[in-house]
Amino acid sequence: MTRTGPGAVAPVRAGDDARVGAFEAALGDPGDPAGPLGRAPVVAADRAARLPEGAAALLHEAGLGAELVPRAYGGRFHRTDVLAGVLRSIARRDAALGLGLGVGQFAAAVHVWPAGSRPQRDELSGLLLRGGRIAMAPPEFAQANGLTQNRVRISRDPGHHGVRVFGQKAVIPCVDGAEALVVCADSGERRSEWSAVLLDAEAARERGELVVTGHRPAAGLRALTTAGARFEGLRAPASALIGEPGGGLAQALSVIPLVHGVRASMALGTADAALHSAVRFAVADGQVDRSGPRGRRLRGRFADAFADLLLCDCLALVATRAAHALPEEAALYTAAAATLVPRVLGETLHDLSVVFGGRLFGADTGQGARAGHALFEKHLRDLPALSGGHAGASVFHTIVVPRLPVLAERAWLRQAPAPATVFRPGEDLPPLAPLPVAGRAGDGLTAALTDAGDAPEDLAALLGLLAKELGGLRDACLQGRAESADPRAFALADRYMLLLAAGAVAGVWRHGRGEDAPLLADPSWAVACLARICGRLGLPVPEAARRHRPAVEGEALDRAARRRSFDLYGIALAG
Repeated sequence: MTRTGPGAVAPVRAGDDARVGAFEAALGDPGDPAGPLGRAPVVAADRAARLPEGAAALLHEAGLGAELVPRAYGGRFHRTDVLAGVLRSIARRDAALGLGLGVGQFAAAVHVWPAGSRPQRDELSGLLLRGGRIAMAPPEFAQANGLTQNRVRISRDPGHHGVRVFGQKAVIPCVDGAEALVVCADSGERRSEWSAVLLDAEAARERGELVVTGHRPAAGLRALTTAGARFEGLRAPASALIGEPGGGLAQALSVIPLVHGVRASMALGTADAALHSAVRFAVADGQVDRSGPRGRRLRGRFADAFADLLLCDCLALVATRAAHALPEEAALYTAAAATLVPRVLGETLHDLSVVFGGRLFGADTGQGARAGHALFEKHLRDLPALSGGHAGASVFHTIVVPRLPVLAERAWLRQAPAPATVFRPGEDLPPLAPLPVAGRAGDGLTAALTDAGDAPEDLAALLGLLAKELGGLRDACLQGRAESADPRAFALADRYMLLLAAGAVAGVWRHGRGEDAPLLADPSWAVACLARICGRLGLPVPEAARRHRPAVEGEALDRAARRRSFDLYGIALAG
């Protein structure tokens, strides 16, 4: 497999993709015990169920606030795939930090940029650029939970010509340090309707109208589950409304796919760090150089993990870029990424855990070549939580099961392929616009499976297998097995999700390769990824596909030795 050459980290003023490398360098070497995001401080903070001390200040110095603010308001945000790359650097150190101060702040801010008033946008951009924080109280469209009273309402306040917020949220990530807070909640008087408001959280806490409440830590992302909030008739002016009254539902449905895509892509950073930890430990422990079956199995395990990260990155790439280039279909792809990426990466980390053996749960100072298993164990716990819980894990089924019959009839094996720009890392994109609330039931992604074109023989054979599987899925859906009331529809949706990932791999191999991306030009990585997908689908993997495994294995070990990321970009890591 072609090696990617080393390169110097570009300054922040360089292009979009170079900023990702600059941000990674700015966060410092994770092996430095004195750094706020060193491995030992991160593990200690996780055990104490808090974010690492000094981490927020370091993220501000690295320019996180500017990455969340659009260019029109003095920031750098322009492409969701670039933002996701920036957040991966945070997630390599601490997934809780990436979710709370990265994805959480993005979810709140992206409500304001398209729908907020000019004063709201100016106020928020100033807040983020000076290092202030914003949090998001996620909407809950289902009926309130009677045990937690997890329900918030926004009511008109005629006496003060504004609104008041009542209720309670059991969990709001990073609410205790937020200066601003976005709340999307039911505001209907006689019928249910939703509105969104931008609140001055700091002033509300001082008045006693916003009370931060304690909450029991969960198994993963411990630092983010320690605080909720109670709204004691919180008063806000009418100008706090984001957009029109009653427009909150449309805003939320437009924002949620963006958050799904960015969060799924960010998860690659956590898995990337875990794979580096496993390889580093195995090398120091002498496992990699062993001869015989044990050594071969271990090296093969690393090759499989690398292939899993690459196939997940292909789907995450399409999901984040489709929000710009294919907005009508973006919700489908982001939902697939939100469900499949944490699932696959979680399985990958469980497979890698055998490298550490019983030492995985032993004492770990975080220092030394054979240390790091405590951080691996944290990544192993945190990764499933990045799916967004049970709601996030089922988001794809919620969106796609009702669409399966229509997709089978109108899209699969019929629709034209997605535009090439969706598959090209680094290519510029149109500005982000609000996503349509009800996108069309289309799919140009799996069309990449039906055109082998100039693909080498081994790759073409896998594409043929997967195209046949798509045809079988289409037949099953047209025969009525995809009706929402039929439990088989969920199994069909799971198979379709893997075929979407396969389409992303095929599209990236075809359109993403070039002189500046030597890895993508080599078919070995694509063969390895599609073979992994075929295995998950229960399809027979041609013996010829195994010829490409040593090349992928060699690239994985080479990247580990040179401290390059295990994704499509192969960026230089700080440590």
